[in-house]
Formats: sequence, structure tokens, C-alpha cells
Amino acid sequence: MPLHDKAFWLLAWYLIGVAIASATINFSHSLLVSAILSVFPALALISSKKELAVLSLAAIVGVGHFELSDALRETVLLPENQIPFTAIIKKSEERGESQRLTVALNKPFSGKIRITAERFPKFSYGDIIEISGNIETPTEENQNYLRKDNLSATALFPEISLIKNAEGFSIRRTLYNIKDWSDKIIKKTLPQEEAVFMSGILLGETGSFKPELRDALSSTGTSHLVALSGYNITIVAESVMIALGWFLKRKKAFAGGAIAITLFVIMTGAEAATVRAGIMGLILLLANQSERIYSFRNAITISAAVMVIINPNILFWDIGFQLSFVAVLGLIYLRPVISKFLKFESDKGFLNWKENIATTLAAQIAVLPILLNAFGSFSPVSILANMLVLSAIPLTMLFGVFVIFFGSILSFLGFLFGFVAHFLLLYELTVIKTLSRFSIGIHIEHINIIAVIFYYVIVLYAIRRSKIKSFRHI
Repeated sequence: MPLHDKAFWLLAWYLIGVAIASATINFSHSLLVSAILSVFPALALISSKKELAVLSLAAIVGVGHFELSDALRETVLLPENQIPFTAIIKKSEERGESQRLTVALNKPFSGKIRITAERFPKFSYGDIIEISGNIETPTEENQNYLRKDNLSATALFPEISLIKNAEGFSIRRTLYNIKDWSDKIIKKTLPQEEAVFMSGILLGETGSFKPELRDALSSTGTSHLVALSGYNITIVAESVMIALGWFLKRKKAFAGGAIAITLFVIMTGAEAATVRAGIMGLILLLANQSERIYSFRNAITISAAVMVIINPNILFWDIGFQLSFVAVLGLIYLRPVISKFLKFESDKGFLNWKENIATTLAAQIAVLPILLNAFGSFSPVSILANMLVLSAIPLTMLFGVFVIFFGSILSFLGFLFGFVAHFLLLYELTVIKTLSRFSIGIHIEHINIIAVIFYYVIVLYAIRRSKIKSFRHI
């Protein structure tokens, strides 16, 4: 077996081990799973199947790493209700008529909590605040959701007073300031609804979204356009490269796509979820520069393994990580199959409409079980909505960047580029709102793990049967 295949299978089984540990209820169950897995190496060694022994050990390492990481988590000491305590703000997000703060507690207490606070006064990263109110420990249902962000509890609208503004230079605070500054220029330049949507596309800023817009995005399967999960960046990165390819050589188009991803990560505060999305987007761009598909299979697996080593909880509980990972796999492996089946290989169509159909179908097929499991519904309208909207997204992002850059120099220039961006955003919002009226959702309350495995086996079989030469290493 070649070295790159050995590396892939070792890491894949490590990830399987982490997933098994994540799905088990407690440590004793994980211990039982490890005991069962340990039988395989013994049997494999007896039967001279060393590969199976090594892979089983890799899975056991995955289980052990998850449990060790859980055991070594920072000791949490939360204050009792209504006892004032101080904390430093690690993250501040605007959420419509409120703001959401992630804070790290100061001594004698410890841990991180998420606070929903009044919209004003506005607090920023690095501010030191005093808090008094009820601290709510997570229920069993949302415990793991908070756990992936290393959060211990939540608090709803406690009393908050500012003790001290953030001082000194901080890279993180500078990145957040760039994001806030960009958001203000967009909202100053564009009409309200278009500005909110542009901030969502460019900055992942969805706090000002009205319920009607959220519902329309959800029912048309276009929520990924404003998500930091990476489900959007894998599609947008490819679209940017295609757009640049109209007037630039392939290598320069690749460089432009890579720069666009880097700017996106910086403008959204370089948070962990966005950095993961950026890494997946770069891998996707690299895949377009080479026909050695197996090398990107390894690149994706290595990237996922590194992220899971840093935070094992994201594999099972972070929907953003799952969408980023699976969407990239879909675009690399499924899109060529769909293009071949629909005979789109030689002609991408006007404004790349054929390419957009293949891209949309590939991403939707790849992430369908994840979407059904997370949201309980799927709408066939989403395929048409994405096909119509995605063609305009690269230009929308381009003019959005122009609005921010030139608008910061001279307001008139910002309005000039904003005039073009306005019509692009108006078109996209009109398509989304119109199609949302005809959306018929397929609702599933619970998705069986056996059904998911069977689904992906069929997808993998279709890829293998496509007879595309570069897929021989899958």
C-alpha cells in the first residue's frame, strides 16, 4: 500500500474513533468501545492482518484522545446566582435588538459563559465588565453545543456595568475593529435590507436579519450564503476563481481566489470557524490546479484531523465543521460526476449556469443528510434558488469589497460602486423571496444512522462507477 494511502486510512480511523467517543454517553461507554475495538488488533495479529491491527489501534487512539481532552478541560468554578463577578469579553456580536457576549470569568471564578445582553450600551472585545444575574448551566440537550466552544453556562440579560475599556494593542481586537468598520461603511452606503444582506455575505454578520429574511433563506436553502460554516466559502471560492478566469490566467486566478479567501477570513474576525472554512476553501482551489485527486483526499483528511486534535468536540457537535468538510468533498468528487452525467464538461453555459447547476447539486447531495439531521427539512426549491443566485454572488462580493475599500477613502466612490451592488443584491433578494413562497419542505424528525451510511455508500458507488480516471485512488 502506498504511503499516501496508509496516511489516509490511519487518519480516517483516528477520526472514526473520535466520532465513536463523541457519540457515546459517558466514559464507561467509551471504555467499553475501546475494549471491543482492542479485540480486532489481537485477532488481526493472529491472522497476520497487520493493517487491520494498526487501523484498530488508530481508532482506539481517537477514542482515548477525546476522553483525555475531556478530562483535561479547564476546571470551571461558576458564581452562585446574583453574586457579582467580573469578566473579560472575548467576543461581542450584535443580534438584532440584543448583543451576545462571550466572556472569560476572572478570579476567584473560572470558565467561559455566553451572555445575551441589551443592545446598548455596546461592549467590545477586551472590555472588563461586572456582571450580576442568574447563571444557567446547560441542559443535556444543548450541553455539547456549548461544549464545542468551551462554554460552561449562559446568562440572559443580567445587569452589566463597564469597569474598564480594552487597552493596548491586540491583533484579535484589531481584526474585530476591521469587521465593525467594514459593516458600518456597508450600512452607510447601501439601502437597509441590501446592506444587511451584503454584511451577511461578506462578513457573516447576521445579527440584523429580520425573521422574514431568515425564513426566506432557510426555505430556499440559501442560508449558507451568510454562514461562517464554510458551506458558502467552498462554493464562493470556486465562483471567484471562475470569474477571475474570464480575464486572468489560471495561476493568477488561483492567486486571486486565495487572496479573496484570506480577506474573507480577516474581515470576519479570523474566528476559529472562519479559519477552518478558509482552509477548506484553499484546499478546494488547490484541487482545481491538479488532477491528483487522492492528494486532496489526504489534504482534507489531514486538515480535519489537525482541527479535531485541537478541539475533538467539533467533529460530532459542530455543524459548521461538518458542512465545511463534506461540502468540499462533494465539490471535489461529486461535481465532475454530475458534469459528466449531464454532459456539461465541454460547455459551462452562459454566465457559467451549467457549472453552477453541477456545483449546487454536488454540494446539496453531499450535505443532505447533515442538513436533514440538523434542521429536519430540505426543500427541492433550493437547487433552483442556488443556481439563480450563485451566478451573481462573485460580482456581489467584488463590488462589496469595492464599497468598503473606496468608501473608506471617499464616500462618493463608495456610493458609485454601491449603485451596482444595490441591483445585484436586489436581484438576489427578489429571487430568494419569490421562490420562498413556493418552497415545499421535506421534513424528517429523526434520521437513522444506518440510513446515512447507506446513503453515502450509494454516493461513493456512483463516484467509483463514473470511471473518471483521477478517482481511481478513492
